[in-house]
Amino acid sequence: MKNQIGVAKFGGTSVGTVASIYKCVDIVKNNQDIKVVVVSAQAGVTNLLEKLIKSDVYTYKKIFADLYCIVDPIVQSIIQTRNEKIASLFRELEKLCQELYLDNKSKFRLQSQILSFGERISAYIFDHALKQQGISSAHIDAREIIKADGSYIKARPLLKDIKSQAKKYFSDSRKLYVMGGFIGSNLDGETVVLGRGGSDYSAALVAEAVSADMLYIWTDVAGIHQADPRLIPKSQVIKQINFEEAIELIGFGAKVLHPDTLWPVMRSGTKVFVGSTFDPASGGTYITNDNEGIVTRGVRAIAERRGQSLIKVNLVSLDLSDIVYKVLAVLRKYDITPDVINLTDVELILVIDDTNNITYQSINNELIDLCEDEFEFEKNLSLTALVGDKLDTIPQFFNELLNGLGDLDVKYSGYSSRGKSWCLITADYAFEKVYKALF
Repeated sequence: MKNQIGVAKFGGTSVGTVASIYKCVDIVKNNQDIKVVVVSAQAGVTNLLEKLIKSDVYTYKKIFADLYCIVDPIVQSIIQTRNEKIASLFRELEKLCQELYLDNKSKFRLQSQILSFGERISAYIFDHALKQQGISSAHIDAREIIKADGSYIKARPLLKDIKSQAKKYFSDSRKLYVMGGFIGSNLDGETVVLGRGGSDYSAALVAEAVSADMLYIWTDVAGIHQADPRLIPKSQVIKQINFEEAIELIGFGAKVLHPDTLWPVMRSGTKVFVGSTFDPASGGTYITNDNEGIVTRGVRAIAERRGQSLIKVNLVSLDLSDIVYKVLAVLRKYDITPDVINLTDVELILVIDDTNNITYQSINNELIDLCEDEFEFEKNLSLTALVGDKLDTIPQFFNELLNGLGDLDVKYSGYSSRGKSWCLITADYAFEKVYKALF
């Protein structure tokens, strides 16, 4: 039997303090299968780096001081001396900031370098914490592993290159390797980042590259809940869920994983465990393709998103074949993918995520040109998604649920485009009311 291979990712709150870092180290010590550790920046650091990007040569010093206040106490406690590597990183960061404020032409290249500092510092600290506890570890610069192209700020991973680099750098099975998440490099060697929250994605890409048996996501909540525990504190942990249900939940706003995380591990057949760094004994959620022990029909969990838009196009007086294609083409032009598409002989209904209120400004005039007065565009709606398997086999259940919700101003209800959820679009916030009716 081959040795099991595990990849562990620790989030920002998990590495946010000295005490929590040592909790992470204990988790690694107690699991000999873990061969690669991927860490986020300390909680709050990336926010400050984003503020630095938006700052200027006159105001950045205060943000710099705030950043130092997060990192320095951890460095002093774990490394226990003034560390030239950390000092050098801060000097490099300040130089990049000053260059950014003076040279707007290279802003995206410079921004990606500035944003990389949180994970670079965090991985260096974590490697020291492991060594301090007698663990043979090696710090690897993530830019040597995660190869990507495209945008500096939201780069596209190059899977073959990542696999090749992982084979090259993770060659000693006796060592534990530590790297930062979120960051990588393009084929010219320039620093790129994978988008906000991308450390989960980095860990999944590494898990795929090394054919890991398990990807452990250690965070500040004990798994995936029936509902966001920050909104519904008493919601129960789901012990096991399949990949399709998890993707649907994440897509509709469940803040558990980066939206792209599950695709690499689905390709490699790697199982995923989501647990709490602060209470590892409480268990968590396994995400797997193995449906044994999973309820195969019914609602497993719910998620919510505000700031949604509903588009209704009256097709009675329009050319059906032509207008549907043209409306969807307008959305594609602005890189908008509807979560709900419902087409009948008389009406086209689209639900789109417009949290930043950019969709209306972008496409309303184009829809007027296409549809004249034959469409409605409603903004600032609430979406509640009920996620589960084989939901299309229980339509009567949803009819009864709607009847029991009373006087909610329901704009639309129906199945999502992906078919794994039933969506309720309302003018009012309906999430807690729906949760109580379900669970």
